[in-house]
This record gives sequence, C-alpha cells and structure tokens, in this order.
Amino acid sequence: MKPHSLRRTVLCLSIAAAFSTFADDAFPASAAGKNWTGAAGDSLWSNGNNWDPLGTPAGGDAVFLQTVAPPTDQTVIYDLVSSPTLGSILVRGLEDGKFMELSQGSGTTLDTNALTVDGANNGNGTYRLLGPGAVLNSGTTVIGQDGLGAFYNDVGDHTSGPLVLGQNQGSSGSYSLSSNNSNLVPMTVNGDAIVGDAGTGYMSLTEARQNVTGNLILGQQSTGDGGYSLTGASSLSVGADLVVGDQGKGSFGHGLADNTVTGNLILGRQVNSDGTYTQSSGTLTTDTLTVGDNGTGTYDMSGGTLNVLHNDASVSTVTIGNQDGSVGTFNQDGGDVSVNHNISLGQHGGSVGNYNLNAGTLNVNGFITLSFEGIGTINQQAGTTNTVASDIYMGGTNGTYNLKGGDLLVKGDQGLIVGTFGTGTFNQTDGTNTSTYLSLGGATGSNGTYNLSNGSLQVTHDAVIGHGESLNNFGTGSVGTFQQTGGTSQVGGNLILGQTGVFLAGAGTYNLNGGSLAVTGSVALGAGGDTVSGTGTFNQDNSQGDSTHTVGGNLVLGQQIGSTGTYTLTDQLNSNAAPSLTVSGDTIIGQAGTGTFTQNGGAFSNTNGGFYVGGHGQGSDSGVGTYNLNSGTLNTGWQVVGEAGIGTFNQTGGENNAALMLLGNCGGCSYGGNTNSSGYYNLSGGTLNVAGEVSVSGFGYGEFNQSGGTANVGTTVSPSNLVLGTNEAKGGLRRARAITI
Repeated sequence: MKPHSLRRTVLCLSIAAAFSTFADDAFPASAAGKNWTGAAGDSLWSNGNNWDPLGTPAGGDAVFLQTVAPPTDQTVIYDLVSSPTLGSILVRGLEDGKFMELSQGSGTTLDTNALTVDGANNGNGTYRLLGPGAVLNSGTTVIGQDGLGAFYNDVGDHTSGPLVLGQNQGSSGSYSLSSNNSNLVPMTVNGDAIVGDAGTGYMSLTEARQNVTGNLILGQQSTGDGGYSLTGASSLSVGADLVVGDQGKGSFGHGLADNTVTGNLILGRQVNSDGTYTQSSGTLTTDTLTVGDNGTGTYDMSGGTLNVLHNDASVSTVTIGNQDGSVGTFNQDGGDVSVNHNISLGQHGGSVGNYNLNAGTLNVNGFITLSFEGIGTINQQAGTTNTVASDIYMGGTNGTYNLKGGDLLVKGDQGLIVGTFGTGTFNQTDGTNTSTYLSLGGATGSNGTYNLSNGSLQVTHDAVIGHGESLNNFGTGSVGTFQQTGGTSQVGGNLILGQTGVFLAGAGTYNLNGGSLAVTGSVALGAGGDTVSGTGTFNQDNSQGDSTHTVGGNLVLGQQIGSTGTYTLTDQLNSNAAPSLTVSGDTIIGQAGTGTFTQNGGAFSNTNGGFYVGGHGQGSDSGVGTYNLNSGTLNTGWQVVGEAGIGTFNQTGGENNAALMLLGNCGGCSYGGNTNSSGYYNLSGGTLNVAGEVSVSGFGYGEFNQSGGTANVGTTVSPSNLVLGTNEAKGGLRRARAITI
C-alpha cells in the first residue's frame, strides 16, 4: 500500500471512531457516507473531486463536512439548484479555534433528513443560509451537539424538524435569523424547538419571522441555559407552550416585535429553574401566563402590550408564584397588560408572587387573588392604572396591596376583600382606590387591615369591617381594622363595623386619626340580625392631622341584641383642628345591644335627626346605651335618654346643646315589649343647654342628677322648665321619677 493511501485509510478510521455515537443517533446504519476532502481546491459542493468517495452526495447519503489538515478555517459552498434528500449532514470544526462552514447562497435548495452543526477540540461548526431564494429543508436539526455550533440565516427560507441549540452539557449552539420578513414562508420548526437543552443555546430574530408548531423551550435540562432575542419588526408564533427555564435557566428578550403563544407561557417551570422574560415594546399574546411555576420566574416589562386570553374561571389566566417553593415577580415599568380573566399571586402553599406596577396600565377582566395559599403582593406606583372588572381577594394566607399612587378601580359584586381566609393588608399612601364594596376580614379566623395615610378611597356601596360567619361554627370570627391617618375615605352605602353571623360574629375597628371620612348611608358599630352579633369600635382623634367624619344616614352603636358598639371622640389639643363628627340622620347608642359613646373633646353635631341613648325602635327594649361627655361640644335636636331600653348620659365637662330632653320615655310601649325604659342624666361638670323642656320619667323611669356644672333650661339658669312625670304610663300608674339639682 502506498504511504498516502495508508494516511487516508487512517484518517477515515479516525473520523468513523470519533463520530460513532452521533452516527448511531442521527444516521441510518445502511446510509453511505460522504466525507469532504476539498481536494479540488474550489470549495464547491458540486465538484465531485472534493468528496471521498468521489462524486457529489446522493439521496440518503450521510454527509460529513469536517476540517481537514492543515488546520485552517474552511468553507464549503453549496451551489446546487436542487438536490435529492440526503440522509444527514454533519458540519463540524475539529481544530482549535478553527471553523468548518457550510454556506448556501441564493437560488439553491438543499434537503436533508437531519442536520448537525457542531465543533470538537474547541473548533466551530457554522451554517450560513444567505440571500433570497436560498431554501433549506432539514429534519431534526442540532446546532451545537457536544461543542460549538452556529447557524446564520439571512433572508433564507428554512423549514426544520425538531430544533435543538446546545444539546449536551458543555455544548453551545446559536441560531441567528434576520431580514426574512419579505419571504412568503417564515423560518418554520415542525415540532419542538429547544434552546439550551443540557448546554447553552441562543436564538435571535431581527426583522424576521419564525413559526414553531410545537413547544419552544429555553433551558430544558438542569444544566441548560437558553436565550432568545426577538427584536425589530419581527414575529414569532408558538403552536404549543413557550417555556423559559424548564429545569435550567432561560431568558427571553422581546422588543418591537409580535410574539403569539397558542398555549402557555411559563417562566421557571421546574424546581430550581430560573426563567426571565423581558419586554420593552411590541406585542405578546398568550393563552395563559405562569411566572414562577415550580422555580423562579421574572417578567420585566417596560413597554409594549401583553394580552393573556384564557377565559376559564377554574384556571388562573395569570399565575405569579404557583407551586410550593416557587417565586414569581412581574415588574411593569410601562406598557399595557390585558388579562382576559383572573390573576393569582401566591397560588399554593410555600409560593411567593409579586407584581410591581410602576408604570403603565393593568386591565383584568376577571378577579385578582392575592395569596390563595401562598404569599402575594402588589405594589402600585403613581401614574399607573389597575382596572379589575370583578373582585380582589386578599389573604387566603397572607396578601398585601401597597397603593403608592395611580388609580385602582375594582368593579365586582364583592369588590375589595382584605383578609379572605387568612391575613390581608392594604396600605394606601397615595393615589385613588375606587371599589364597589370593601370588606376587611372575610371569613372565619381571617384578619383584614386597611391603612390609609394619603390619597383617596371611594367605596360606591357598603364597607364592612369585621365580617360575621354564617357557614362554619368553628374557630373565631373575622377581625377587621381600618387605620386612617390622612387622605379621604368615602363610602357610598353603609359602613358596618362588626357584622352579624349565624355562627360567629365579626369584630371591626376604625381608627380615624387624621383625614376625612364621609359615609352616605348609615354607620353601624356592632351590627346584628342573625344568631350572633358583632362588635364595632370607632376611635376618632386629630393625632395625625385634621379629622372629620360625616354620616348621611344614622349612627348606630350596638344595633341588635348581643352586639356591642363603642365610639370615642378625642381632641389631642395639638396644632390640628379639633376633630368633628356630623350625623344627618339619627344617633342611636345601644339600640338593642350595648353602645357607648365617649367624647373627650371635638365637636359632635346631630341637629337634623333624633339622638337616642338606650333603645330605639321595634324590639329595642334590650338596648343599653351610655354617653360620656368629658369635653368638647355636642349639638343635637331632641335627646332621648332611655327611650325603650336603659340610657345613661354622664357629663363631666364640655357643652351639651339640645332642643329638648326626655329621660325614661317609654313605659310598657308596644315596641318596648311592655318593659319600662330608664333614663339617667348625671351632670357633674360642664354646661347643659336645653332650649325647650326636660321631661323626666315621661312613660318610664327617669333621673336627673346634678352634682356640679351648669344646667340651662329654656332661657333661665333654673329648673323651672323641668317637667317631672307629666305623662301617665300604661295602666294609669305614674312611674317613679327623681330629680336632684
């Protein structure tokens, strides 16, 4: 055998051994092999003298394009108008720092059942598809199987089977697609496209179009790292799911392009995965979006449009922080987000979901759940709008909404529920929150808190602080707290603190330390009507600023049997204006339950309606009411102390101005259950001014006890206008009465 024949034989044996593993996977066992030699020196595919065996590759051949000695960069030019379908093509650079390149130009067509572009020994494999009319039809395509592979598609037409970039650990594969917008057919992957399988993969589209009929997965295995760049006037269509970070790491950059995902967009799908989607412009449309499925997911949006289309209430349209251990974060710094149904943050136990609405608009056509079983938080800044067509549920476990500016609009039949089953907190430091309803503490054992320091809250219907429980008879009732230190709060319906329940009653507290509260309807502290009644507490002072409270309807403390209502009005005697309370309807302290009003300063005005301490209305003979006037001013029309129940007015200071006063007004009245009422007025300090008469023991029992202070009745400082027992009780008996002046 001649020496050069021996060298060729050794080279062929070495090549066969080096790629035996790949050949087993990618090439049919019966395929004939064609090896590039470049012996003709012209780099042309069509020259049969460049091949071993001689002759151009035929249908079914396994084609090997590999760098040969001497170690230089080598390029093979594919120059055939058409070709038979090859079995497979391997483009592989074998020398350190050198590449083997297959270049396909305009007006050519190449068909192969499999294509692999790879490198070994730090060599590079490259494929260039250049110019209009360059057509490549490849089956399974691997760019970077064990080493370095790159594919450059510039205006070419490429239709591929399943596509893998960076297949095995340590490999790196990239695909660059540009300027194919003018083509009738986009770059198409029939099947799944995996960018960063166990290695590193990267795909970029610039002024280009791509269609993936299956899944597009970035970072599939735990060692995989996949990146995708979609820029310019480009478009991407994914027929199934887009997964960014399956078991490994994935990142997707989106700018000035359209991305349409027929299935689900998932960021961080498996445990320990990490997926990031960055959108600066363009439009993304997907059926559902999961940010942090089992791993870590981040969506960074600074512009453009996101449309999430799914419309099934049983499945979350957008989930941020899904399974145990997952962390999902959505950062919106611009653009418009439209969700066709619902958003869930912190879906399952151990998950964490965060939405940072820093700029732009968010429109949710369904509802938002902040913490179903995990932890969910929304942070909203100035200049933003969040519109929710249905309701917001906060605190299945622990949910928080921080409204720092912008506009929040909740339109559902239940509105904003803070503390659904667990703990919910709404912090408003600025901006406008408009909701149909407001509930703090929704179910058994829940705890809801609203902190308002600035901005505006507008509840168009009722607000309930401390819901009752009518479904379960275990645990404790809900607790609701509203802390207002500034801003304005408006309730278009009624404000209820401590709602009734069939099994458990709620407890509600409103602390008005600054700002204004206006209620169009009535305010009930300790509501009732069902089996058990609630507890309501209202504390108003001016410790944090000017404090005003207006009630368009009635103010009721201790509405039903068993309920308890407490109101404390305090002037801190600081530089702020004295706190004020104005009631347009009736004030009822201890209607059928127990009510206590303590005034330590400030001004309370109730001149248009009635003022009742101890029972009022049907079935109110059980009412027990107490008013403690220590300082400040009380202005009313008529005052009835002990109308149907037991009423006590203790005045140690301040000024009480009334049109007339009745003490012990009912003796066996029909709405009093044939029970005599009792009214007590104890004056030890301050001034009492009654324009008309004071009737002691009208039908019930009354006492007026003065140990200090000043009582002005009529126009004189004397008891001459006090009327004692002027009416007969039922049965013709005069009820006991007493007056001490």
